Amino acid sequence: MPERASFLKSFFTVPLHDCRMKYVLLIVLLAVVFYKLTARRNERPAERKPAPPQDMVSCARCGLHMPASEALPGRGGMFCSAAHRAEFESANAKV
Repeated sequence: MPERASFLKSFFTVPLHDCRMKYVLLIVLLAVVFYKLTARRNERPAERKPAPPQDMVSCARCGLHMPASEALPGRGGMFCSAAHRAEFESANAKV
């Protein structure tokens, strides 16, 4: 540990005419660090492709529009929920 302290002491106590190179290296090091930090900030995340459009259907009971993949099929058409399907089928069964 003492040799490290002596190195640091000698590094910062060199006469001005002998130490220009350390300042050049310090500036280059700071420039590289600054470049790396700003390059990461400027990276754009991978663009995700939007989902393809889906067919839309409306609920036979309330008329709500929803994607066909989320609709529940029934005897009277497509429904937004199991409750609307049961209500619609029970109402039409009485007729």
